[in-house]
Amino acid sequence: MKEKILFFKGFLEQQETVGSVCATSRWAAKAMCEPIAQSKKKPLNILEVGPGTGSVTKEILKHLGPSDSLLLCELNSSFVEHLQKRFLNEADFREKRDRVDIFEGAVQDLTLDRKFDFIVCSLPFLNFPVSLTHEIFRNFAAAGTEECILTFYEYIGFRTLGRNVGPSERRERLIDLSRYYVKLFPVCKSETERVWLNVTPIAVRQLRIGEAKNAIDGIAPAATF
Repeated sequence: MKEKILFFKGFLEQQETVGSVCATSRWAAKAMCEPIAQSKKKPLNILEVGPGTGSVTKEILKHLGPSDSLLLCELNSSFVEHLQKRFLNEADFREKRDRVDIFEGAVQDLTLDRKFDFIVCSLPFLNFPVSLTHEIFRNFAAAGTEECILTFYEYIGFRTLGRNVGPSERRERLIDLSRYYVKLFPVCKSETERVWLNVTPIAVRQLRIGEAKNAIDGIAPAATF
């Protein structure tokens, strides 16, 4: 219950970056981590961006081997404090804390000392200007190995609805985001899985960073659309 209250409080205080009233369901978390679960490569370097209170982190830890590493990148200081407590107090977290680092800040400010095999992202791109989304995707392209798989999600129907209903600024922003995705996805191998067992159903996307790098570099930010 405390975790739900904390997440809801985070949403009220920072709606632009939290993006949801509650944490990801275990079914959604499982879908986000499916590429990690299926991987036979070892050791793995994993980056999770926007872990929040740790619902997806908990699923990642199930697949974190003795030689693997996990870096959590979280902007919200209350969520960072909560995660630190989980790694101290909860057995599932505590037993693997020696393989986990937490960076408090934006992913754009992350200093890269390694390349990542998997990037799991829960950032609410629907809330961001497309120039920021583009900057973040460029960071992902630089951070991932050629075989890296990025997973991220969006709420089903929200982008379509937002392009047609609501304030003009939001409509224009979501139209720009749709154009951005149209430029990106056809030139990269991507997959989509829909998860209905979530408070708000989501579409989980998998994007292969190696195929996306040139496409991302070749896409102009939204200001030039």
